[in-house]
Amino acid sequence: MASTATRRQRSWTDLEEVIADVDRLAFSGHKSSGKWNLAQCRGHLADWMTFPLEGFPKTPWPIRTQLSVLKRVRGQSPLRKMLRSRTIPKGIPTSPETIYSPNSEESEKVARLKRAIAKLQASDGPYHASPLFGDMSREDPFQLQVIHAAHHLSFLIPMDSEGT
Repeated sequence: MASTATRRQRSWTDLEEVIADVDRLAFSGHKSSGKWNLAQCRGHLADWMTFPLEGFPKTPWPIRTQLSVLKRVRGQSPLRKMLRSRTIPKGIPTSPETIYSPNSEESEKVARLKRAIAKLQASDGPYHASPLFGDMSREDPFQLQVIHAAHHLSFLIPMDSEGT
């Protein structure tokens, strides 16, 4: 259940900072100012960190068609905007298979996220093209994942502080 806590400001440059924050949230406990708990965030982030390496989920044809049109019309401008601002807008829909139950197994999600981060860090590519952004440089998937993690984890407030 979401609390009335405000979001934390998160701005990281590498995936090691993501691991440190996730470990801190697990150790100290947390309250949520959003809709997801830590296990849900970990599972979702692990999924999205593997997609550039293993392939993105197949979307239903109407959504796939919309993504294709958006990619052709807007190109990589949404990606460049996110990379410049270091933020992802709140409320963007995601693939349903990357949304987990609030009661999902916490320990399994911890291990999966750490494995996904290690695999992404160890990879030199090639990367699968994003359904929305198309082909990305070697650094883009890393930075996009750091920004994505900061977005989701900003809704979780550690119990050991005021969110710093």
